[in-house]
Amino acid sequence: MIEILSGQMLETDHLFSYRGKIKSAELEEIGKKMEEKVNLAGAKRIGMPITVTYGVENDTMEIEILLPINRKISSTDEFCYKEKIKIVNALVAKHKGSPMKLQNTCNELNQ
Repeated sequence: MIEILSGQMLETDHLFSYRGKIKSAELEEIGKKMEEKVNLAGAKRIGMPITVTYGVENDTMEIEILLPINRKISSTDEFCYKEKIKIVNALVAKHKGSPMKLQNTCNELNQ
């Protein structure tokens, strides 16, 4: 299920981030790795993941996954800590369902 909202603002603190070009099938594995790194650092996830799609080409997405966490942790080679983000006038698609179907949501948003 998808809900699309325009003119939205998103502001949040303490995020663990991944950005890269991936296939939709890789999304769940990256999310699990992020959760593992957060837990090993002694932090906790405090909200649902936020994804930012920069582009889609065939079955490959350039995406950023932002995981809200309860405190600052160290960045790694693969993942980056971000103190705060603020996005204004965003087009937001709320995806509910399997991560495997996120590509369908991205395709619908990009039409």
